[in-house]
Amino acid sequence: MTKWYSWMGLGLLMVIGAFFILGNAVIASVAVTQLVGIVFLIAGGVQAVASIMDRSQSGWFITLLLGVLGVFIGWSFLANPLQGMVSLTLLVAILLVLAGFVRLWLAFKLKQTPFFWLMLLSGAVAILLGGWIFANFAAATLSVLGILFGVEVLMNGLTMIFIALAIKNGQYGTAE
Repeated sequence: MTKWYSWMGLGLLMVIGAFFILGNAVIASVAVTQLVGIVFLIAGGVQAVASIMDRSQSGWFITLLLGVLGVFIGWSFLANPLQGMVSLTLLVAILLVLAGFVRLWLAFKLKQTPFFWLMLLSGAVAILLGGWIFANFAAATLSVLGILFGVEVLMNGLTMIFIALAIKNGQYGTAE
């Protein structure tokens, strides 16, 4: 895909799609939960079958158990999307807080560099976002996954647009 207008078209479609996603964050959260459920179901099933078919590997039983757990989690997310949204939102909040503390720790390791303030700010924002999710858990559960997905699609769309402009201006690849 070296033609700049292909990248531009894809980027514009993603940006438009992101606004639909962000406008329907609750529905998008349910969709994300179901997609995660499908991925767990398929990955767990493949892992379980693979471990049964190759029992010569040490630890095959643990691999089988993890595969079965993946199938169970996937089935659970598909059968109970609201409970899946609660689980995923809790996981996102925990990961944000943990990542924030790691970034704060890294910031102080980088204190003598120009990256100190950026890393410090990044860590603080991650902790604040995780804290906000915990403080508003009921409301966040319904929409945070959809909002995160919408922001991700928006950022990818904007990236595609900037790539298209770089290709068109001869700064990246050929414009064709």
